[in-house]
Amino acid sequence: MTTASDTAEPRRVRFPTAFTILFGLIVLVAALTWIIPAGQYERVANPALDREVPVAGTYTETESNPQGVVEVIMAPIAGLYDPATNQGNAIDVALFVRVNWRAAFRYRQA
Repeated sequence: MTTASDTAEPRRVRFPTAFTILFGLIVLVAALTWIIPAGQYERVANPALDREVPVAGTYTETESNPQGVVEVIMAPIAGLYDPATNQGNAIDVALFVRVNWRAAFRYRQA
């Protein structure tokens, strides 16, 4: 006699969603802020490139700013909208994509 567990297919491993991958990257980078020391180079104006460039050999460590749980949770929000300056960063692009995706979805169903 066979049971349902004997004939059932093994569970397939599903690939994580884009949101899961992005959140994992945010957590990884936040963890690295506790490990990798912060620093910066001195910069000078380069007229050929029309911008500032770093000077070799001038790296100095600066005060570290490790990211915690609150910063990890606020990272997606800060990417769309910066509450400190009350300016939108990418919220207009995100809403444009969302509205057009929904319109295309409704059009396909009609």
